[in-house]
Amino acid sequence: MPVCLHRRTSALPTRLVIVAALDGQLRSASRRIDFRRGVDYTEGAMERNVGGIDRAFRFGIGFPSLSVMVATDDWLLKIVFGLVAVAGLTTGLLGYCPINEALGRNTTTKRD
Repeated sequence: MPVCLHRRTSALPTRLVIVAALDGQLRSASRRIDFRRGVDYTEGAMERNVGGIDRAFRFGIGFPSLSVMVATDDWLLKIVFGLVAVAGLTTGLLGYCPINEALGRNTTTKRD
């Protein structure tokens, strides 16, 4: 799948346009990036459903799990704690959790 990234040169915030050819059709998704506040999730992107306290909790679970994974010698514990660490850290970083979406939960507030 060919993907073309184009970034318009302008003052902050910047717009990143992604164009991909899928099944012979040209589709594009546009994201507005504000480097001071992070990514503004717009069309073609996942909507945030993990709020501030929930994100802190996920980081609080992810980092200790990562350290236990590194410290242990048992391969089964490495796998279990590695999966927990990856899940916690990625959902905390992205601000999106597919399980929250499936359950219809949204822990964000208007400030987040």
